[in-house]
Amino acid sequence: MGLICSKSTNGAYWFGVPMKICIFGAGAIGGYLAARLLKSTPHEISVVARVAQLHAFRTRGLRLVTPSEDFVVSPHAA
Repeated sequence: MGLICSKSTNGAYWFGVPMKICIFGAGAIGGYLAARLLKSTPHEISVVARVAQLHAFRTRGLRLVTPSEDFVVSPHAA
């Protein structure tokens, strides 16, 4: 039996429920991916970070600044 991952209008779902995604390493690239996923999908996004980033995520959230947008998201942090 194969695993089922289907695509719907709300994003990818695993057996009909939102996925839980964990990003290990919340530096520049991991933080960018986490921020984009949190803003654009209904999934639960978690990040694994070092102590300094972990404290910042928990107190201030994760801020992404680009030439066209500036927003803050709150990932689950461990």
